[in-house]
Amino acid sequence: MPALFYPMIKVVLVEQVRIPAMDTSETPWLLEVIAGMVEQNENLERLVRREAKEEADITIQHCYYALSYLTSPPGVQLSVFMFISVKLMHPLSNPAVYMD
Repeated sequence: MPALFYPMIKVVLVEQVRIPAMDTSETPWLLEVIAGMVEQNENLERLVRREAKEEADITIQHCYYALSYLTSPPGVQLSVFMFISVKLMHPLSNPAVYMD
């Protein structure tokens, strides 16, 4: 099956230090998607907007729920929620890495 190619789509990744990666990777600096933990009385869309601003200095104009899943149902009660954002507004000095 051929890969889908959308030249106008960008993925935003942030580079962060993760100490456990020192033992398992070449460098503790890892590229990651923007992520965070929900604070008390915070809805998921607010979390997405807050974390994008905190981690990559990005203001999200439109945010859409994509999917959710349990990371390890037999052992951990942790859910991951994925969102898609359209029309990111970012300054030119943004530290995020933009990849095609």
